[in-house]
Amino acid sequence: IDNLENRSRRNNKEILGFPEGVENGNLTNFLSKVLPELLGLDPDCQLEIKRAHRSLGPCLIADQHPRAFIIKFLRYPMRDQLLRATHNKGPLTWNSSKISLYPDLSRDLQQKRQCFTEVRKQLQTRGFTGCFYPAILKITYNGETTTYNNLEDAMQFLNSQLSQLHAKKL
Repeated sequence: IDNLENRSRRNNKEILGFPEGVENGNLTNFLSKVLPELLGLDPDCQLEIKRAHRSLGPCLIADQHPRAFIIKFLRYPMRDQLLRATHNKGPLTWNSSKISLYPDLSRDLQQKRQCFTEVRKQLQTRGFTGCFYPAILKITYNGETTTYNNLEDAMQFLNSQLSQLHAKKL
């Protein structure tokens, strides 16, 4: 069931950081104007947004993070193009708000992927890591690729690599 739910979200994108109310009642038009400019895409680019809304929940009070936008694109290649543009552009800001784009994943899958967060941070500082669907940590080191489905095995790999690096420095 979880796999089916995530496949149904395949064309979805989650955007964090836009303040509440900036869309003035028409989120699709707002995003069609702002996203190409923000990501450095062609201004004539047609995003083909099928549906867009704020995530569910009550309107927020001051000092709380604004709710995310959930966007469903008509075509997967547009969603993929936005992901690539986000990756190439680096940190995004709009009117002094930090903007982040993520794939829209189910809560269960997000929690499975979050267990690798600390290991991924440590590995990214050393230049090698990747997290693949659904929740698989793939590491390529010295031309050899290994995959990990659980945190314990990934931590064991990290600790062995750190001890090897430490031994080389001595």
